[in-house]
Amino acid sequence: MKLEEQLRVYIEEAIAGTNLFIVEIKGIAVKRAMILLDGDQGVKIEDCAKVSRHINQKMEEDGLNEALISLEVSSPGVDFPLKFARQYPQHIGRTLGIKLSDGKELEGKLLAIDGENLAVEEKIKEKGKKLTLNNINISLSDIIEAKIKVTF
Repeated sequence: MKLEEQLRVYIEEAIAGTNLFIVEIKGIAVKRAMILLDGDQGVKIEDCAKVSRHINQKMEEDGLNEALISLEVSSPGVDFPLKFARQYPQHIGRTLGIKLSDGKELEGKLLAIDGENLAVEEKIKEKGKKLTLNNINISLSDIIEAKIKVTF
């Protein structure tokens, strides 16, 4: 079994019975694993520590403790795009930057998610005009990338 597949097994064991899920496993080829977890109510640092300890223990038991130089378990920050439909509900009310498959880019507040569709209050700013807001529906299948926009 490849190391990435083995890590996935360990992670699934560690998060069984929780609302956590794997977003991504990166960096295996360079012996540095970055595991990104998310949850329906977010991820706590204690969750990441528990998963990390479980992985380290299982790797040691299976004689794989030298397979990795570095192991990082964390939640995806705002610089990571949303990848799964179940990541969107916890961000209702926040502003998203969205790239669509037709090349259009937009920014707007996430109002709701219903199955495979997002309701977004799009911000339209035209030069020399006031900002206008337009409620639109976007299919998740039309989204290439969606990131949380940090506003101050």
